[in-house]
Amino acid sequence: LLDQAYLSLSLGSSSLEAGLMKLSWGRADSGGPLDVLNPQDLSDLSVDPVDRKLALPMARLSLLLGQASELQAAFIPGRKGNAYALGGRWEPKAFRDAVPANLTLATLEAGLAEEWGLDKSQAGLRFTTSLSGLDLGAQYFYGWLRDPVLYLPGSGSPSVAYARYHQLGFDAALVLAGIALRGEAALNLGTGPLGIDISGADPALPNPALAFDLSAERSLPADVSLALRWSGSYRFGTSSIADSDDIEFGKPALESALGLSLSRTFLKGALTASIAGVWGISDADYLINPSLSLNFGDGILGVSAGIYGGSASGSLGQYASASYIRAGISFAF
Repeated sequence: LLDQAYLSLSLGSSSLEAGLMKLSWGRADSGGPLDVLNPQDLSDLSVDPVDRKLALPMARLSLLLGQASELQAAFIPGRKGNAYALGGRWEPKAFRDAVPANLTLATLEAGLAEEWGLDKSQAGLRFTTSLSGLDLGAQYFYGWLRDPVLYLPGSGSPSVAYARYHQLGFDAALVLAGIALRGEAALNLGTGPLGIDISGADPALPNPALAFDLSAERSLPADVSLALRWSGSYRFGTSSIADSDDIEFGKPALESALGLSLSRTFLKGALTASIAGVWGISDADYLINPSLSLNFGDGILGVSAGIYGGSASGSLGQYASASYIRAGISFAF
């Protein structure tokens, strides 16, 4: 019932916040590779992506450096991964397949449980600045991947666990010829009992990967907006994996998706109609999201739909039977 609750202390050019918080890092609209602090609630994918972020106990120290630069430090005293449905229409295919593979539901639930304490803590630094219309950012984060690792060897005990990792990321944004351009890139390095797995030799750890998110937005005549997005990740070392028990065995080096969004406003901006789509290039699947929203006073009336399709083994196509229509009304007081 409590979304966020935190205290803020401002001391000139610095500020300290602590409590139950949601923080956004990076330039992407949502789900970018640099937005690493909060997990997401993926137990119902009909909810707008903006509303899926889960608040965590954390602290943030911000320091202004001149007129256009800022340094942030964040600390999270534990680990909580993305929330998933363990059954029903929104249960990931990987979880459904894992139970017949001898990974019991009880073991799955235990592996997904949140844990708190200094030995499970996470921390990061982020620096942002602006140079003649070019917004730049760089960050380092040491924490936990929000998606669990399902290790299902042919012999031995299967397991589910979260992996520690280091992330070094960069982002940039500018407006060029009326087009808003944004980009993020992050190098993710998993770490286990033997340290950082640079070569990808640990079969129970994700290989080193370069995650990216590139987008372009343009306002067109007649109150029309167009946005394009390309996002994904490139895994290193997959071509040399010979062990079929390795969690990365058989996966392509490059996994990416193309997104397109087209929207138009009517009635002096009160009514917005939009259609968005995502095509999973490597998974050969798709998602189409038409929506309509009406602002009236302090309320918003909206209706949206999600149509999934394509390969049943893809990250989007696995939800083909969960396509939906959603309507709702909300008020701000």
